[in-house]
Amino acid sequence: MNKKKLLLPVVFLAAALAGFAALKATRPEQPVAPPKEPVWRVSVMTVAPGSHSAILTLNGKVESPEFTQAAAPGMGRVVRLPAREGQPV
Repeated sequence: MNKKKLLLPVVFLAAALAGFAALKATRPEQPVAPPKEPVWRVSVMTVAPGSHSAILTLNGKVESPEFTQAAAPGMGRVVRLPAREGQPV
């Protein structure tokens, strides 16, 4: 095996390690920040025993699980439509 082919990657690896060590040794020191205690804001309210229930306001669309969209397998004509959209059938 040729020594030059083996020596070149070893030289590059040594140069990279030396560069990393030099950069790490010359980096600036960061000042140590004193640890802060967490602060929780507390709100106070007067409560009284009683019957309470939660109120939840939502927006959306309600669809029935029994809603079916019917389709015919072939072409045809609609002769009569006895129900309108939204009416129970």
